[in-house]
Amino acid sequence: MRSPTVFSVLFALALSAPVAAHAQSDAAKLEQATRLYEEATKLLDAKDFDAACPKLEQAVQLIPVASGAQLALGACYEGKGRLGSAFRRYEEAAALARAAGQSEREQRAREALATLSPRVARLVVKPSAEARAAQGLVVRLEGAELASTSWDTPQPIDAGERNITTEAPGRVRLEVKVTMRDGESRAIEVGLGAAEAPPAVVAPPAGPPASSTTPPPEEESGGGSPLRTVGLVMGGVGVAGLVVGAVTGGLALGKKSDGDFECVENRCPEESLAARDEGFTFATISTIGFIAGGALVAGGVVLFVVGGDDEGGASAAHLQTELRPGGLSVSGAF
Repeated sequence: MRSPTVFSVLFALALSAPVAAHAQSDAAKLEQATRLYEEATKLLDAKDFDAACPKLEQAVQLIPVASGAQLALGACYEGKGRLGSAFRRYEEAAALARAAGQSEREQRAREALATLSPRVARLVVKPSAEARAAQGLVVRLEGAELASTSWDTPQPIDAGERNITTEAPGRVRLEVKVTMRDGESRAIEVGLGAAEAPPAVVAPPAGPPASSTTPPPEEESGGGSPLRTVGLVMGGVGVAGLVVGAVTGGLALGKKSDGDFECVENRCPEESLAARDEGFTFATISTIGFIAGGALVAGGVVLFVVGGDDEGGASAAHLQTELRPGGLSVSGAF
């Protein structure tokens, strides 16, 4: 039969807590804690700390006042290299053993603390003056709230990257990370996060537009009016008609003059009669051109004036056209 290891001895101490300390535990919890303890003993003898520590943590949760269980868990953490966590468990075991009058167990815990102390990393958390003045400030180290009495005090901590957070009403949560080594001591000042943005104000949904008796604004008058556009087109066509009338009128006079020049006592050669006929034809075209062109020009002028009326109604326009020998007379009042 092999001799018990140091871990087996520590587990034996865990089960030897006073009966008074377990008076409030029910049988089911005690049975479960005992089973976990026995399983962890075998794992610790095999130095399988990764498997043993979780079982000891569960046993401590079931029987938190057992100083022996706390001492055993500290030894498991130390074997795993979590020196800060081991140091805190040894401190807890010493306090529980002292309260229970277990001097031998307290001495074991004190000896473990003395041996481990030079190797443990320690971190001092110093809230800034602004942070200290904030109402409701909460400082957390590795997720556990750090009491104000522990500020500015070295805290044993595991080596590696550690996390510090500060929270206060109206402030964004601030997170600070620091990397520690075994045996290192550091102090770090932490402040407050930025002020939280005020909640966004959501505008109520827009209702139906309010009724109004104000008439819609009138369209501005300008060259873009449809009537004015039609008037300009008509006027352009009318001017073209007047030009045709003027040209054909001139040709008519020329042909008539040529025909009359060769006639003697009302007797005209055949060529002269043809020229006189062409002259009459040009005269007819000229007359039609003058009449149609004048009418179109007159209509275009009226539409242009009406289209530019700011009141949108008909203009009091008076237009008069008069066909005269050799041209067209247009007059009116607007």
